[in-house]
Amino acid sequence: KTLSFSLRHTEKLTENDTNAFLQSALLYTHPDGTRRVRVAHLTVKVIHDIARMYRWADVFALSAAWGRRAAARVASEPLGEVRDMLGASMVDPLVTFRCDVRFDSSTRRMIVPQTLQTLPLLTLALGRHVSVHPDRSPAEGGTITADERVAGIHQMLTQSLQRHMLSV
Repeated sequence: KTLSFSLRHTEKLTENDTNAFLQSALLYTHPDGTRRVRVAHLTVKVIHDIARMYRWADVFALSAAWGRRAAARVASEPLGEVRDMLGASMVDPLVTFRCDVRFDSSTRRMIVPQTLQTLPLLTLALGRHVSVHPDRSPAEGGTITADERVAGIHQMLTQSLQRHMLSV
């Protein structure tokens, strides 16, 4: 199983901050019926240079997280909005990179970070996944049935990162 979550930091960090400390608690019921708490602690390095952050970005983890977020929203939001969210998820980090890191003004071309070069392709593939695709062409089998869509949503929400990379 793979667990993914979004973390948003709202406080200002100083230049002296070198580590951030994360703590999570998971409350669950053990098979013998007892309630248990599992606490995890994590220390991560703080990076003040945004270019270094992009250098270590994991495009497959981003793709899996966005796919799960999209699949979870299919039942409550129109399919068009979910697909727009997928597109915006791809564009936002690239725009941030362009504005904050690099832009070749002589050729007016955006320089895409090495780690995110396959991001547009993966996002396009996610948009064609049965869980979020509006419809197929007759050559591909025609209309996507409710059963196929639900099976696709279940697959997207429960598969490991390795399976996600193979299915997209």
